[in-house]
Amino acid sequence: MSMQRESEASQERKRGKRFFYASFALISFFISAAILFAQQSKDAGVVRLGEEFELKINQQAVIEGEGLAVVFEAVLEDSRCPKGVDCIWSGNARIRIRSSKKGRGMPASIELNTDDGPKSSSYLDYEVRLVGLKPHPKASEAVRPSEYRAALMIKKNSSAGSIKNQ
Repeated sequence: MSMQRESEASQERKRGKRFFYASFALISFFISAAILFAQQSKDAGVVRLGEEFELKINQQAVIEGEGLAVVFEAVLEDSRCPKGVDCIWSGNARIRIRSSKKGRGMPASIELNTDDGPKSSSYLDYEVRLVGLKPHPKASEAVRPSEYRAALMIKKNSSAGSIKNQ
């Protein structure tokens, strides 16, 4: 009888260990999912058509009710005349954003300019416009990528098209 009790106790310990490891794995999964969701939701903002909004580099905005998302990917050029400096030309900043629409083909990269070049572009049935780029350069220091904020506005196009610069 004592051998049977030892065997039952051993099996009970094994079940307890399996339960512990399964519980640990499940809790770890939920914690990881919560952290991932928190990181994603920190970057995603919901905006309305025709409403001006700002994005930092690598930040995403989702257009309410449209299934459209835009991500500010990079500042490709910033030759704007720094504050406190007299320039012959005001300069230009050029950014790249990525647009995508749920269930509607491939995402598209779009380049927009503050002064010299297209300030808006069409993606599917939408016009994506660069309203401004902050901060303005200073003569004494360069703008770090993490400091840039693009002001954008998205409207429905009256005529449909895939990608068209204006």
